[in-house]
Amino acid sequence: MPGKAKEKRQSGLLSPRSIHHGTCAAPPVSQSPPPLSGSEKGKSDEQIVTEPSTPLRYPLFESVLRQKGLKLKGIYTVEDAREIFGAGKRVSRRTIQDLISTGELTSRKLPGNGRFLAEDFETYFQNSVREPQRKHTE
Repeated sequence: MPGKAKEKRQSGLLSPRSIHHGTCAAPPVSQSPPPLSGSEKGKSDEQIVTEPSTPLRYPLFESVLRQKGLKLKGIYTVEDAREIFGAGKRVSRRTIQDLISTGELTSRKLPGNGRFLAEDFETYFQNSVREPQRKHTE
């Protein structure tokens, strides 16, 4: 029996006694953020843009969401798409339907009223490169 108790201690399991007596390790304390550089002093937290520490899965789409103050979700509805594409106000449902019917935006039949995944928006943004205007020669 003493062998099993020793195995538990070695495996990292805490006993009620170690918690009660305060012999368990305390959780790590979060460190304070690094000091601001000269260019960042005087700016609010919202003005200081920090790059995420993990690489983005959908860089274009996530940057649009960040600009609009929205969060990355699993499934998006037509209403979500209206908010994502709107510039200060929502675009019409018809605009979203036109994007779907022309094949510019992929639509799916997902649970609930879901129609889009994050990858659908990312593909749309990747393909939405504006071509340079040509000069007319007369």
